[in-house]
Amino acid sequence: MSFFHSNQPQLNSSKMPKWLFNLLGAILFIVVEAGLLIVAFKRQSVAVQLLYFAALLPSIILHELSHGVIAYWFGDNTAKDAGRLTLNPIPSIDPIGTVLLPAIMTVSGVGAFGWARPVPVNLTEIKSRDKRALVSLIGPMTNIGIALICGLIYKFLAAPNLTAWEISSLTSGSTSLFFVQPLWAQLILIAGFANIVLATFNLLPVPPLDGSALIERALGEKHLEAYYRFRSYSIVIVIVIVLLGRNLLSGLFNFEFNHWMSLIGFVG
Repeated sequence: MSFFHSNQPQLNSSKMPKWLFNLLGAILFIVVEAGLLIVAFKRQSVAVQLLYFAALLPSIILHELSHGVIAYWFGDNTAKDAGRLTLNPIPSIDPIGTVLLPAIMTVSGVGAFGWARPVPVNLTEIKSRDKRALVSLIGPMTNIGIALICGLIYKFLAAPNLTAWEISSLTSGSTSLFFVQPLWAQLILIAGFANIVLATFNLLPVPPLDGSALIERALGEKHLEAYYRFRSYSIVIVIVIVLLGRNLLSGLFNFEFNHWMSLIGFVG
């Protein structure tokens, strides 16, 4: 989700050494992820939800990080100066979008998406509109790439050990398959689906989602300033879509999941 278009850098106010801050952040994140996996292993009744949440957190953070990396490659140092070009997840965690909302949606069983703290980007430093569009679209592209990697890992390392019944359960969308696979195989499969959800949702051409870059690309220069002002408040549109279009979104996610399954050789 592209909440990152900003003309003001977000400086890292941490007083501790940068290397120590990054190390502690990485350790904390690993502990949280390990805790989710351990609980999932012991509590099969909520295993799918916990594994989905465990896969969603790093996927959201990598999505946002990719925005800043591409902007940096195109000459904008804002994210780098703000200390956001790091795999340390702490600077990217948004209490609501990265933790609270995904956790509530995951536990409720309605599926989940989320966002990280905006990666600051100074659009005045990126003159080309094509490059601006790519800065937006790289987030979903990153999630698509992760989903493809997960699919190939699952296909070549986990799928050869599946029985005919298990393959049938997988292609029919049955969650019973999750309980007869090793934990790592469950995580890989669910991580692929989580990234499909993130990519599909963020590619919707609705501001402030990343797919709205297509609208920006089509607008004339004289309309861009007004458009940027509008998109600052357009999160309301996204909330309405989530609340009123749940069935439509679910169908869209399942369609993309089946397409992904076909791509890695399970169906079709």
